[in-house]
Amino acid sequence: MHGKLCKIIKIPKDSNRNSKSIRSINSILGVTVIRRLFEELFILNHNTKYSRMNIFVFWYGISYYIMMPITLLSTENIRKDCMPLQFTMFGIFSLIQYNTHVILSKIRDKSSDEYGIPCGGLFKYISCPHYFGEVGIYLSLFMDILNLRYIQSALLYIVVCMCLNAIRTHKWYIYYYEELYIRLGRKAIFPFII
Repeated sequence: MHGKLCKIIKIPKDSNRNSKSIRSINSILGVTVIRRLFEELFILNHNTKYSRMNIFVFWYGISYYIMMPITLLSTENIRKDCMPLQFTMFGIFSLIQYNTHVILSKIRDKSSDEYGIPCGGLFKYISCPHYFGEVGIYLSLFMDILNLRYIQSALLYIVVCMCLNAIRTHKWYIYYYEELYIRLGRKAIFPFII
């Protein structure tokens, strides 16, 4: 079975030299998935009356987290000199995302439909620091293998999705809170840019 899987995935013959790096990247990816599951179950307050997810989007997301580690098995030429910076960036952007989710969970009571304007942290500059954190997490994950086309494609996909979601959310804040929100001068996802 392992031999067939290696032929399908085309694992390089010298993959042992990259195995520590691949394990590190996959461990970071695993920590991200577990942290996000924890946040979904115990921190975030979703208003299920208005908040729905398409079943295809859900399964696409699940398949992404299954396929990305498998894709990484075929990776060659990982730059090991990036690992300290990679772990530091991962930690910083994970904290940004976690703290943002904590702030978001506190602005709406579970029994209420009302949703306040989030404040604190990067909310001073942008409407969606959690999406900014997501982009940073994936940039930190893949920074040592950005020379590969499929990794560039995966990162581009994450950046585009997060930007579109952030712009949509930013427009919702402007529509819902009007001038009160516009006066805050926030951008959608990247401070001072978008």
